Amino acid sequence: MEKGKDYTEKVILAFAKRNSIDISKFDMQQLKLGMSVEMEHGSEMGFEVDVTNDEPDSTLKIVLAHLKKEPKYYTKILKNEKDSEDKK
Repeated sequence: MEKGKDYTEKVILAFAKRNSIDISKFDMQQLKLGMSVEMEHGSEMGFEVDVTNDEPDSTLKIVLAHLKKEPKYYTKILKNEKDSEDKK
């Protein structure tokens, strides 16, 4: 999947199945948001900080790590970013 593309439920479920990861306890909207947000950890930011090499399976694991700590993680960070922009 190309960077900047939306990750559909079907695609995310396929990534999870391929890695034998049960994502049933996670909110699908958060998973979709997370996959889009976390692609920033790929090659777009340069070799020095490339964590996932734009690989969706690795990206999904980052998303799940955040959602395990905070189930609404992506809604919250996107709101914080918007609030920050509004203050400028």
